[in-house]
Amino acid sequence: MTKGNAIRYYRKFSGAQGYILGFTYKKKNYMAIVDEIMPRFIRVEKEASKKGGKEKLQLRLTNQHMEQLIRKGAIEIDYEVTNGNNGRNFEMWVQRYFGQVARDWDNDGFWVGGDVNVNGIEYQIKFNGAQIVTFDTLHNLQKCGKDYKNYVPKRGRKKKVA
Repeated sequence: MTKGNAIRYYRKFSGAQGYILGFTYKKKNYMAIVDEIMPRFIRVEKEASKKGGKEKLQLRLTNQHMEQLIRKGAIEIDYEVTNGNNGRNFEMWVQRYFGQVARDWDNDGFWVGGDVNVNGIEYQIKFNGAQIVTFDTLHNLQKCGKDYKNYVPKRGRKKKVA
């Protein structure tokens, strides 16, 4: 699958209408709300071999991209980057920022809905360096056809009891 096709399928299956991107630029943290993640912000990379080494889309903002987002309205935020999982921590911070209960370990797939709902709009939340989606997930969603909203990844399936 090419990068262009992967991005097209990601957009097709996404349950979000917008994206909240977080990043650190010159030791300051920012949040940008965008309609789409631009293809130039995305790179095709491989997972770690212990995770299977499969191809995935990854959010990679360069300094130039961050400057562009700041010029277009990204706001400086009072968010502290931690040693833990920055994506998860940023997601919980955004949920609290918009007055919602922070949900740790949100396991809903991107095809089900967004990470936060603000004024009736579903947003996916991504911090710079976040994995967007694996190509395998996109292939599995394609196989589901029109029933893709009911897709459950293997790691989320319950084992059958004999």
